[in-house]
Amino acid sequence: MEALIFVLILLGIIVLIMFLQFINSRRDDKLYLLKLRKEFGNNHRSSYDHDLPASADAYFRRHATDRSLDDITWSDLSLDSIYSCIDTTESEAGHQVLYHMLRTPLFDTELIASRRRAIDHFRTHDELREKVQIVLHHVGSSGKSSIYDLLDDMKGLEEKSFTPYYVRIAALILSIVSMFFLKGFGVVIFLAVLISNLYVYYRDRAKILPYMKVYLYILKTIDAGEAIVRAFSSGDMTDPELDRLSSGIKDLLVRLKSIKRKSSFSLSSEMGNNPFLVLLSIAGVFVYADIIRFWNLKRSILDRSEDIDELIFRSGSIDAYISMAGYVQSISRRCCESTFTEEDRIDAEGIVHPLIEDPVPNTISADRSILLTGANASGKSTFLKSMALGAIYAQTIGYVCADRYAAPLCAVSSAMSVRDDIESGDSYYMVEIKAVKRIIDRYCDEDIYAGCGHVLKLCFVDELLSGTNTEERIAACTQILKGMAASGVMVMAATHDMELTELLKNDYDNYHFEEDLSEGDVRFSYKIMSGGATSRNAIRLLSSLGFDEGMVQRAEMMVRLHKAEGVWKPV
Repeated sequence: MEALIFVLILLGIIVLIMFLQFINSRRDDKLYLLKLRKEFGNNHRSSYDHDLPASADAYFRRHATDRSLDDITWSDLSLDSIYSCIDTTESEAGHQVLYHMLRTPLFDTELIASRRRAIDHFRTHDELREKVQIVLHHVGSSGKSSIYDLLDDMKGLEEKSFTPYYVRIAALILSIVSMFFLKGFGVVIFLAVLISNLYVYYRDRAKILPYMKVYLYILKTIDAGEAIVRAFSSGDMTDPELDRLSSGIKDLLVRLKSIKRKSSFSLSSEMGNNPFLVLLSIAGVFVYADIIRFWNLKRSILDRSEDIDELIFRSGSIDAYISMAGYVQSISRRCCESTFTEEDRIDAEGIVHPLIEDPVPNTISADRSILLTGANASGKSTFLKSMALGAIYAQTIGYVCADRYAAPLCAVSSAMSVRDDIESGDSYYMVEIKAVKRIIDRYCDEDIYAGCGHVLKLCFVDELLSGTNTEERIAACTQILKGMAASGVMVMAATHDMELTELLKNDYDNYHFEEDLSEGDVRFSYKIMSGGATSRNAIRLLSSLGFDEGMVQRAEMMVRLHKAEGVWKPV
């Protein structure tokens, strides 16, 4: 009778703990929901500043195409910072797919419009968006390692025999029985067997622990897929792209049934904070439950790795669209829908750089390559990056940070922030010419953009070949820029070599940025203007920053003598 009372009390405590856990879970979801509502559409930079996870880059490397942005262009345009601004995804899958989407512009106007509509759907359907965000929030991550790297490693794991585990389980049961017959000696046997079994359990579990995290992540992703399908079926689903993703998830769940079925009542302390599952996990330690479960599931997981990858992509796409929706909402006052044309012409009105807090808008209509001149810090590089990001945004998000943007589908490559490479032994100049050559080679490969219709090849360069002497730089730049323009590439280049404005006037339109140097201070308007720069103010800037006046005057005299006589003379 006393034993029965004890068991009932124990069961009552377990039920109470489970009830309190349920209440706490509901409370946590409500608090997180309030956080989501508060942050959606706000400036993400103040709330989200996490580093790019290795898993996102690993995912991209596996799914990159020849049309994806290369590493140099991604770095030149500070797209890691852009990614951090946009990324408010709730799941690791969302992290990965968003990164991949930003690095892989679309070359189909229908797909771009479809993505934009999906983004807009989440902007206007709060209840559906919040349901999905809560679901994805509970998925978590697979750890610091990439799930794809771990899946590859799993292929090399030797199959495990369960016989030693079954023998140890039987020995544990017999040792328990022995306590009733051998009394104190039976207890000693039980403890010896228990300690031995625990040692083997934690030793073998440690060897597969990273892979067990993958297995649990996959299970959570499958559970999230089921919840997403339910949310979409119960909500107001009118968007074709989201319906397509949901239908695809539904089909995948059917094919992944074997994994879900084999994982029923999985006993692992990694499964969450549910007290009942924790108790089951503790009990499972003594019968090697999660180790045996893992080895049973290993083959099913590897056999269905392509379906798992597709499930990650589809659920991650939904998460990425929600993140993009929040970002577009946050910049809605200074963004427009991208419009696509068949002309080799870019019309950008009021275009700005998305990372600048108080940007100066610029307007340009370019139907051929352009050459930018002007002083340092006058706005040349920022303008080039604004135009490059505009083209990328147009084909990834469907919105551009501008008042109006119309252009054809564009391929984007750049060589703007190169530096010498100590590890490879390449000088600054060698890195520069390799960066330019890679663009020429990429755009000469007609197969990359085959089947995309009309694609304008865009190239952005800043201070080309600045790592060599002036005479050879001007000559080489002239021929490189002229050759690229003649091959059908629209080049947007910034330079301090005023000679290029005359040498390239038949192939490039000249624009410049001005500065106002008065009363010992320098001011920039950051507004683009037609024509080449007419002034050289580098030496005058030295004076404005407090350099020795005599040194400044001697430098100006050297320039005047060089202009008059064509040779440099010391002063």
